[in-house]
Amino acid sequence: MLRRLIFLPPPPEAAAQAPLAGSPTITTATGRALVLGADTAPATMVFLHGNAEDARELIGLIPFLRAGFRVVIPEYPGYGIAADLPRPTERSVYTAVEEILNHMAPVTGPLVIVGHSLGSAVATEMAVRGHGTHLVLTAPFTSVNGIARTVFRFTPAWISRDRFDTLGKAHRVTQPALLIRGAQDEMLPQSMTDAVAQRIPNSQTASVAGRGHNDLWSPPSPVTELITRFVFG
Repeated sequence: MLRRLIFLPPPPEAAAQAPLAGSPTITTATGRALVLGADTAPATMVFLHGNAEDARELIGLIPFLRAGFRVVIPEYPGYGIAADLPRPTERSVYTAVEEILNHMAPVTGPLVIVGHSLGSAVATEMAVRGHGTHLVLTAPFTSVNGIARTVFRFTPAWISRDRFDTLGKAHRVTQPALLIRGAQDEMLPQSMTDAVAQRIPNSQTASVAGRGHNDLWSPPSPVTELITRFVFG
């Protein structure tokens, strides 16, 4: 039951006419990804979205093309352009995203793994597996069970098979990391961002005034400048 709360893919037809719907794609046996920008861009961003999102709707990523990034947006199994694949699990999401990373065009500049909310846990796992030169987590959380205990204080820790335990693996991240949270995030407490940041050896944090959980990336967003400065200096 909890798996159906963790993974809430929107109806795939809802984004059929979305701004990014006609973008080039990467296709593997386990996943799909949209590709924005040229292979020759100075840096590449791999963006892992949150729950109940569709890669084709993420217009907040377009400003990064002007900032010098190629943007690759893996889609989770069962979501959007990957709706034909079986329903997602934690393991299948990791497999799909890693296959996309392995099938991407060669990267010569920085490779920035960015994850929002649910995607922050996926991004952390990819960093632990050695992918990327930089890690950015926006609206991060400690684990699914940590959220369950925070929201439903009586929920036992063993209830979820999909743990997405960022806190438990954060100490294994070797890349420089930036953690960003909307100051008005109504879903995840500041304590979760702080706990994850304290475990990552080389991390820094930023707070975006006037933004919450779901509008943190809505353009024009200060996140664009924060990440660009983090990567390029």
